[in-house]
Amino acid sequence: MQNLILLLAMPREVFESLKSRSQWSSSFIVVVIGLILKNWINSCWIAQSLTFNITMLVVTTISITIIIFISWSFISTFLYWAIYLIKTNNIVTYNRIFSIVSYCGVIFLLGEILNFLLIHAQLIPDSLFVLPHRFPIGLDVLVMERNPHPALAILMYSINPFTFWYLMTLSVGLSTVTGLSTTKARVLSFMIYLIIIGFVIGVLLITGGTRISIKFGA
Repeated sequence: MQNLILLLAMPREVFESLKSRSQWSSSFIVVVIGLILKNWINSCWIAQSLTFNITMLVVTTISITIIIFISWSFISTFLYWAIYLIKTNNIVTYNRIFSIVSYCGVIFLLGEILNFLLIHAQLIPDSLFVLPHRFPIGLDVLVMERNPHPALAILMYSINPFTFWYLMTLSVGLSTVTGLSTTKARVLSFMIYLIIIGFVIGVLLITGGTRISIKFGA
């Protein structure tokens, strides 16, 4: 738990510890529990009362766990093979790469919590949101009243401080643990960003959707 807190201020020191052994379970559990609690608090907020549905809790827990695990596994697999092809001098295991991705997931959780708080603070009307359940914190503020195409809205929203923070921390982890140069680590991190955004926009265009709902929002 201490490493998760230190990650926010001294990421390089935290990632140094991953050179000797993999440590992904604590951050994975924290992110999953954090998202479950956020969703539960949101449901209570909507119902305006404290509610506890064991069936819904089990379904939410399973779905969040599966989604997070699959997402992080995809990112880790891509990074592992990319690093393997680059052929660094360090011996890098898949578990260590997964540990880096898992630690960076804490930043994702903080972004979700901030999004939840900003939405319920009702600083601006929901009708001005570029994406459903996504408080504008990125370049999407530039198109708030222009009704942009969802693909453009997703791209604009993705360019925000938390994305930048996540990618920079991921690149620090890659360079520290694997021995990659800073430039190569940043390129790999940016490629992850492009793949994820490209996938989301691609699915949207293929399905012919005009709106997208992000389930991990408020």
